[in-house]
Amino acid sequence: MTTSVVLLFGSDVDAGHVSTLASERSRLQSIIEEGAGAVDVNLVSFGLDRTIPGISTHVNLKGRSDGPVDTLLRMMGAFALRRKFATFPLGRLLNSMGPVDPGRVFWRAVRRNKTALEVIRRADIAIAADLPAAKTAWIALHRNLVAEAYYDHRSASFGETFFLPADL
Repeated sequence: MTTSVVLLFGSDVDAGHVSTLASERSRLQSIIEEGAGAVDVNLVSFGLDRTIPGISTHVNLKGRSDGPVDTLLRMMGAFALRRKFATFPLGRLLNSMGPVDPGRVFWRAVRRNKTALEVIRRADIAIAADLPAAKTAWIALHRNLVAEAYYDHRSASFGETFFLPADL
């Protein structure tokens, strides 16, 4: 039996600089090592540009055109305001409740992309590798798109600190 995993990167920064302690195992690593069968790993990201051997499908949402909501918010200066607010604690709290919260922006990008939604629907497990992707993993779980969902920042270091087996 093949277990399908979708790894979600909602941040628009390259996760190659993410570090993890050598003694910590990521959820993805545990699934691969302890799985009863083959593991099919897919990736939905918002700008992850490094290539990772063993990935079946990589849907990169960066550079796709904004939807109408994000276009309007960009024209109104909401994204510029978010950057300003991100410099102090109260501003970060306000950002997390607003429409330009990175988690909301990533979910809207996923929702607009049929390929990304299909990759998530085909998956058994969704793993959010960063905080902006956690909302998408939560929605996927609560809408029964996946059977399990996890937030695990250690999974962001795959391809750097641990690798997918070549025979996946």
